[in-house]
Amino acid sequence: RFVTSRVPAKLYEYLGARKPILLLTRRDSEVFELVSKARVGFWADPEDESSIADVLTRMVEMWRDGRLTVQPDEQFLHSLTRGHSAGQLAEVLNAVTTQCD
Repeated sequence: RFVTSRVPAKLYEYLGARKPILLLTRRDSEVFELVSKARVGFWADPEDESSIADVLTRMVEMWRDGRLTVQPDEQFLHSLTRGHSAGQLAEVLNAVTTQCD
């Protein structure tokens, strides 16, 4: 169950870039769920300074070694695109108009 939260529109741009994202949010947030499903994030507890320091250290080490990469879930990311959403809406509208005939 998700805690009601706002998903910043900018997040979709970050997801679309398919680059590593440092995620400082609660685990029960929609933002965490989206980034986790996309497989592009590194998470730290926003209320735990040592957790933040640990993930930053790990990310810097990976960057220095040329290993700071992600393996995005392309199918999931495609499901978030405008084109995909427009296609789903078109299917619903076609189904509704077909039923009205």
